[in-house]
Amino acid sequence: MKNTQKNIIAIFWISLVLCLAGTATVLAQPVEILITGGGFTIHGPSSLSFAPQPFSFTDQVSVVDFKDAPGSATPYLEISDQNGGSTFSVTLGGEDFTPGGSGICNTGHCIPKTNIAVRNNDGSSPEITTIDGSSSHVALYPTTNFSNNPPANLGEQRVLLNGSGAAPGTWRIYPQLQETTPGNTAIGNYTGTITITILST
Repeated sequence: MKNTQKNIIAIFWISLVLCLAGTATVLAQPVEILITGGGFTIHGPSSLSFAPQPFSFTDQVSVVDFKDAPGSATPYLEISDQNGGSTFSVTLGGEDFTPGGSGICNTGHCIPKTNIAVRNNDGSSPEITTIDGSSSHVALYPTTNFSNNPPANLGEQRVLLNGSGAAPGTWRIYPQLQETTPGNTAIGNYTGTITITILST
């Protein structure tokens, strides 16, 4: 019996609502939704490591690809233009690699940033993977493209990709870093920071 009473109360409440709605006056009211843009975003691996090298009296070259990021790290560089409307460039710069990670070669024991170079494609991944939007709105920068040129050293900021800004979109690229350890470099753990920037023009 208790269950039956509960059901009747529920039906009565629904009926009451329907009766009230039938006598209501309706006013049409416009409703607006504002979709805000977040500008530009960049996602990539939080760290990369070149393979260990033995001491040598001659220069030694090592390569690391973004797609080889350790563990579950992001194996690409993802660029998102959430607004559209402005052309943009994605650039990569670096600092000297030092035993203490200071970024400045002042002891003679370092790997200068001019010995660190970048290609904006590792040569085996797709040049650009389009996640959202159109692939026609972005292009790898010709002088850092793997198929056209040797790696560009980080003595200056290097452009990886240009975007038209014609519409929002999200794209992934697969850069490669190359490092040349000078002969007679002292044994140690050398670290430095790579900075990736989106410049809106």
